[in-house]
Amino acid sequence: MNHDIPWADLHQQMQENLVNFLTVEIELAGTLCDRAKTHPQRRAEILRKVEQAIDTVRHFADRIDDPATRKSILGRVGDLECRMEK
Repeated sequence: MNHDIPWADLHQQMQENLVNFLTVEIELAGTLCDRAKTHPQRRAEILRKVEQAIDTVRHFADRIDDPATRKSILGRVGDLECRMEK
């Protein structure tokens, strides 16, 4: 009976899941930015949620192994911050 754990495979799957999670978080925050523009009465509340999403992405982005992927994710966060200011 072989009980070897495929650590490399698990790590790769974890990396893929992390990048997918952060991508969804960024996309959701982008949608919230658009919503803030159309709901001025709730703008401050919505933008606080966007800031929370940005903080979450920044926190977990450090765990991405691939430097190019990490840079891409953090670049999208920068774009999102610019959208918040408009």
